Amino acid sequence: MGEWELVDLDMGMEIPEEQKEMFESAIEEMKEKTVYTFTDDGKITMRTSVMGEAMSQEGTYSVKGNILTVIFEGESSDQEIDLTDETLSFQESANGVTMSMTFERK
Repeated sequence: MGEWELVDLDMGMEIPEEQKEMFESAIEEMKEKTVYTFTDDGKITMRTSVMGEAMSQEGTYSVKGNILTVIFEGESSDQEIDLTDETLSFQESANGVTMSMTFERK
């Protein structure tokens, strides 16, 4: 599948006015620094930076139809994806919040 960079992120929640600037800054940083790399042998690497802290995870993935299954550190998650030649979109839920992410092929 190749390398994909984050181009759009919706946090899926209302941001309090007094925290909007901090969240907008964090989202812009994530859009500049987040790259998912999918290899043909089923491996995935996720690199990002949030509030100046660089993070990286390696795992495995599989795609069946429009379901992407990713396993990071033994934790499996399934996301329904919308995949075209140039874009990859999915939603990820955590702590009762569902974020929407869109990536473009690098």
